[in-house]
Amino acid sequence: MKHFYLLMLSIAFTLSGKAQSDREFINIYRNDGSLNAFSCNVVDSITYSHYDTDSIFYDEIVTQLVYTPDSVYFMPLVEIDSISFVQSSYTCPDANHPHWIDLGLPSGTLWRCCNEGASTPEAYGGYYTFRQVSSAPTLDQIEEILNNTTSEWMTQNGVKGRKFVGPNGGTIFLPAAGFRWYGEFSDVGSYGYYWSSTPFDEGNAYVLDFLSNNAGWGYDFRYDERSVRPVR
Repeated sequence: MKHFYLLMLSIAFTLSGKAQSDREFINIYRNDGSLNAFSCNVVDSITYSHYDTDSIFYDEIVTQLVYTPDSVYFMPLVEIDSISFVQSSYTCPDANHPHWIDLGLPSGTLWRCCNEGASTPEAYGGYYTFRQVSSAPTLDQIEEILNNTTSEWMTQNGVKGRKFVGPNGGTIFLPAAGFRWYGEFSDVGSYGYYWSSTPFDEGNAYVLDFLSNNAGWGYDFRYDERSVRPVR
């Protein structure tokens, strides 16, 4: 367990020693293959506790706590595989979102770093019906990102979603925002549904959709309210 302490002491020194940008991340890799990523500029502190997530006391330290301005994340040490401090290309050059991200796709399509209506990559943004936002990707552009990137389910700053990594190392994060139907939200935090601009038939249209173990495309009812990730 000493390697966790030494690493976190190094990260704590880095956090306190210089200003942070959105490009600097603490990545916490879990034994189940999932990833929790925290922007250094939103981490107030990282501590350890003798209490587990059920408030049971142990003689040894059993839990890692990551404090952000609005949340505390409890992580059992037995579930943590490794921790790293990285500068990530998938975030934006600064906090003045949105930015257009080059993923190195064959068509040269750029994907925006944030959802329509969002001001950060993790924010869900607005929920829209089909073609309510004109900058949604075509089905061809959705197939292109699925066929030319790798993706993984992850948690970024407490928000679950999928990270897509292009052939040039450029990356974007799509939060699992679920959808809205007649004002009711569903599947938030477990599924992502993103409109294309391509109709399927008179009543349906194509979407990019994903969950924890898969990403692909399908089609949904045009009047469902779903996320849009703009392209150009």
